[in-house]
Amino acid sequence: MLPTVAGILVDLAWWLDTRGDGTIAPPLAAAILEDIGADLQRLSPAQRARLIEALTALAGAEEHDGRRHQLLVFPAAMGLVETTPPGRTRC
Repeated sequence: MLPTVAGILVDLAWWLDTRGDGTIAPPLAAAILEDIGADLQRLSPAQRARLIEALTALAGAEEHDGRRHQLLVFPAAMGLVETTPPGRTRC
């Protein structure tokens, strides 16, 4: 179940981060992303490790370049790790 929920969370964050068409007010999108990051930072180290493992596995199996990128940079973008994977930029 964790990989499914982790994938949905990344997709939601990606959608919120790329809404420039008026679908959602930018301040609301930013507030939701900040809340997601704050909630994830409260995970225990073991929970963080499991989430990152799930995201890495999903990225390894992902065929869509954009989604694979989002899966790989999500931990750094949400403050779960200190660095972004080599060759990647934060979303």
